[in-house]
Amino acid sequence: MSWFFYFSRFIVRVTFFIVTRLRVNGRENIPGTGPLIIIANHITFAEPQIIGILIERKMRFATKEGFFRNIFMRTLMKSIGCFPVYQGVADRKTIRLMEEYVKEDFALIIFPEGTRSLNAKLLPALNGTALLAQHTGAQILPVGIS
Repeated sequence: MSWFFYFSRFIVRVTFFIVTRLRVNGRENIPGTGPLIIIANHITFAEPQIIGILIERKMRFATKEGFFRNIFMRTLMKSIGCFPVYQGVADRKTIRLMEEYVKEDFALIIFPEGTRSLNAKLLPALNGTALLAQHTGAQILPVGIS
């Protein structure tokens, strides 16, 4: 993880501590090591930051490829541990990349709905997370954010 990731995480932690009433239930269920895929609901732009400040492991975020289209956003996204995911296509290169991250003991964070829910209700999950877990032997940690 880059120095920018840790610096950003510190700033986000301080900000969340000041402006929110963040409460975490079940933190004892987060494995400290080993293959792990974290799946979470996605309502706002804040969920990746919330997970980023709560998980004390090296991590990688599956991120919609649209965030990588311009050089500034691509550089920012890569510096905080994101990699592009192309929705609606069987992208074997990305699947192999995710398998490598899991094997290298990164916590892989996936938002299986594929986009933010506009009405705070769960959307149907896209395929792939269970298959990835089966191929890598990773545990799946479901996270609900409200």
